[in-house]
Amino acid sequence: MGGCLACLTCEALCCAGNAFMCCGRLIPNSVTSRFGYVVQFLLVSLLAFISLEFGSDLLSWIPVINDCNDSNYCLGVVSVMRIMFGLTVFHAILSILMIGCQSTGDPRDQIQKSWWGIKLIILLVFIVLCFFIPDEFFVYYNWVALFGAGFFVLIQLVLLVDFSYCWAESWVTKATEDEESGKIWYCGIVTSAFTMFIGSLAASILLYVYFAYTGDCYYNILFITINIICAIIFTFVSITEKVQDANPKVGLLQSGVVTAYSTYLVSSAMMSEPSETCNPSYTGNDLASMSDLDIFFLVLGSVITIFAVCFSTVSAATSSSQLSSKQETLLVKADEEIVESSEVTEVAYNYTFFHFAFALAAMYMCQLLTNWNTLQHQTSGYQITDFGWTSVFIKMGSSWLVILLYLWSLLAPVLFPDREWYT
Repeated sequence: MGGCLACLTCEALCCAGNAFMCCGRLIPNSVTSRFGYVVQFLLVSLLAFISLEFGSDLLSWIPVINDCNDSNYCLGVVSVMRIMFGLTVFHAILSILMIGCQSTGDPRDQIQKSWWGIKLIILLVFIVLCFFIPDEFFVYYNWVALFGAGFFVLIQLVLLVDFSYCWAESWVTKATEDEESGKIWYCGIVTSAFTMFIGSLAASILLYVYFAYTGDCYYNILFITINIICAIIFTFVSITEKVQDANPKVGLLQSGVVTAYSTYLVSSAMMSEPSETCNPSYTGNDLASMSDLDIFFLVLGSVITIFAVCFSTVSAATSSSQLSSKQETLLVKADEEIVESSEVTEVAYNYTFFHFAFALAAMYMCQLLTNWNTLQHQTSGYQITDFGWTSVFIKMGSSWLVILLYLWSLLAPVLFPDREWYT
């Protein structure tokens, strides 16, 4: 079963590469290339997920990874580390290679937008070679990935706040441009905001019922209550007169997005608790024994990660187009005559930042799939150390940090009116 799934995933990678080469003729290359890398990331993550479940069956014959002494889960974890490390190296090399590439006239632009077959082969070679790296290397690399994943979480939080403002600004602009359809857009803003508020409230009630039903789970009660109080505070602040005067486009929609995301982080944190008393869904590390709710949060976290990567590239592209003209004609002087040379277009987004974000996202996905566990060397072999509480506090810290970032975005224009702020 695992072998079939792994083969299907590799086949999907090959088919995807061929599809991108064909689609590039119909869709602008800048769009096709970004979509191609996203699909590639998704398929490699799927391959890593399959290896987590079936790694012991597929890979136990490889000597350097057949040194786990506790369970088949150890083999699955080291397999995920190797696959995602291969993806990290792939994007890290491309990120370095693309430094200074600013126009389509640069030969490196073709590497970014085409050569999909060659890049796919290189990626697969990287992944295969990673399976022949001794486990000892990943004992240390796992800590590097831990910090890289933490950095990606920070980027993800900033992008989340930015996304909430972009969404609200887009719909408010459409509402004010057309009087006839304006009411529909305003209705959409209010409906979306209240849907997220009601969903967050329902989720909070369920968290109280299932994760805070005993006095021993006081920290869960504290986490949920702090999140609710903070949501009430920043929602009230967002609709105050001074904040509205400083930024008329801020309001309930942004607060709804931040509330929903912070509630998701609180829920995910409680699902990561290695405690059967306060986490009824806890079944240990073995993926086979994970509950449907555990797998749901794993998939949801993966989707949010991919969304964050996609939005980061779109955001970078938008910033690039605002800072300078997207197209210019080069004029060269030859034989005292001005001759118009071939047209050179500025790249649509920052290639280096694009691949840097993907490299960090690969580290984060590695931690997400392995539940932030780490590999340790023992005298009898390698074993997995459960760092569930690390995952809990990283997610709770992220929840509080995104709230602080959003509050700062609301209060900064009021506290420092003489400065220019992006609105």
